[in-house]
Order: sequence, then structure tokens, then C-alpha cells
Amino acid sequence: MLSENNGSLLNDNQQTQDFAESHGLVPMNFDQLLGDQSIDYVLNLTPAHEHGTISKQILEARKSVYSEKPLAATLEEADELIALASERHLLLACAPATFLWPPLTTARKLIAQDQLGKVVGAFTSLVYPGPELFHPHPEHLYMATAGPLRDMGIYQVTALMALLGPIVSVSAMASRAFDRRTVLVGPAAGVNFPVGAQTHVHALLSHAGGAISTVIVSFDAHGAGVPRFEVFGQKAALSINNMHLPNAMVELRTLGEIELIETDQVEISPAVLSIGPTSAWRDYMRGVEPETSACRMRGVLEVLLAIEHAFAQGTVVDIYLG
Repeated sequence: MLSENNGSLLNDNQQTQDFAESHGLVPMNFDQLLGDQSIDYVLNLTPAHEHGTISKQILEARKSVYSEKPLAATLEEADELIALASERHLLLACAPATFLWPPLTTARKLIAQDQLGKVVGAFTSLVYPGPELFHPHPEHLYMATAGPLRDMGIYQVTALMALLGPIVSVSAMASRAFDRRTVLVGPAAGVNFPVGAQTHVHALLSHAGGAISTVIVSFDAHGAGVPRFEVFGQKAALSINNMHLPNAMVELRTLGEIELIETDQVEISPAVLSIGPTSAWRDYMRGVEPETSACRMRGVLEVLLAIEHAFAQGTVVDIYLG
């Protein structure tokens, strides 16, 4: 949470106290936060299924919000939040902001400069055996409103839309390897819980400009050579070895040649990791729409929901651009 008095909100427990003390922050519960008139910008890091409800309460308290992804669980909920923020002239922005890091901003420049020629397609994947490997409370990541598509695929879809433009239709297939999972780390290790989401997803995305992208995300398997992010052009191909890192390598490939593209060299730091909320607030104060605006992230959510509908119904889903 960003505020004049450096407030901090996690949960109303000892974890909050310890975190606040170690970072020089002021702990408070949610009601205290809503009532504190010195706080005007809140970072919402609650579990995904709570984002819409919590953000709405913050906006109703006349405070701006930067939400962890996704913006909301449904388009109706997203539209309600956007309307409320607009009515009250508040900032509403949302992660992910990884497309603002040097690897993907460099990729955007290369495409804009026609270094790849006409882009015909892209491929991106992130496959691993699941967040229970490291997360002490992974249950919410397997809810029907979560899964690898909304947890990880949102990064890929956001990046693809930033580089290749809007998506106009999708098709997809999905599966689930296990109906139940087990917590592997932390105090709840050994606890068994149900799986509500599809946990292995392949999606095809058709962009308005003609390019076709493939997205693969999974909590069910080990990935060989993943995560991957590649863009295929008629003159050259672009490859990022890990788009989820701010210091990833960018390569431009042609037949027989590989050119390592120089990017702004950054270390993984709080300043780099917080580029989303800090850049959004800076743009808002300048009267400029942030690249992580709620309207942009509503578009990403619409694609994710279309993918879910496509694999549930076994059909191609068209997305009509407003």
C-alpha cells in the first residue's frame, strides 16, 4: 500500500506486525485503512477471488487502487469497478506489468521498427508441476476461478496483446491431471484439497492484425526448455529466454544467425518489481492513462474468459472489439 503515512496491510495478525516492523511501516486492519483520510492509493494483494470485492470497497472509500491480477472474476464485476473509478475520478490499474520491463519493451521496439518484418505468429509457454511445490497455501490457485490460465497465462496474454495487438478470436483445449492435490510445504504440509480448475491449457489466439499466437500453461507437468516466448516474423524471429524476469535475454534470429539484442540492464529489486503501481500512479498524476489501466486489463480478462469458454464448449469464441 502506498500512502503518505507509509501504511501497510496484510492480515490482522502477527505476520502483519512482523512485516511492518521489518519495513518501517504502520500496520492496520482493513477498516482502519478505509477510514484513514491520509491514504489515497492502495495496493490490493489479496487472493484472486477477492480482488473485485476488495477493490470495490477501496474505491467506495474514495481511494485509488492498483490490483494484483486479475482485475476481477467476471467482466460484469470489472465493468462495475471501472465505472466506479471513472465516476469518482480515481485511478484503477492492475497487474501484470511485466510487459513494461526491458525484455518486452525491447521486443515491442523491434517489432515497431520492422526488424521482424510482418509478424505471422507467436508461441509462449510456462509448464511446471504446480505451486504447491513452494506455496504454503496453494488452494486458492486451484479454484475454478483460478488455475494456470488466470494465474500464469495472464502474463503471456498481456504480453502478446502489448506486442501484437488485440485478439479477435480464440480456441482452446484443456485437461486436469489430478482432482485433488496435496500441500507440500509450510505448516499445512500434507493437507489434501480439491482442484476446481483445468490445470493444463493449450490456446490459439487470432490477433486483429492477422498473427496467430499459441499459449501453453500447466500445473501438471515438467517443461523442457520453458518458459518460452517467441515471435515469428517473415524477416526474423525474436526469442526471450524468460519473459518473467526483468533481466532476461532477447535474441533476434535469422537463418544461421543469432544476434543478442542489448536491453537496459536492471537488477531484480523492489524498484523494478514495483514498476506497475509506481508508473500507474505517476501517469495518473500527470493526467495520462497508464499502460496498466483497468480498461486494458479488462481486455485481457475478456480473452482469458473466452479461452475458458472455448475449452469448456469445444468451440471457437469470437471477441468483438469496441
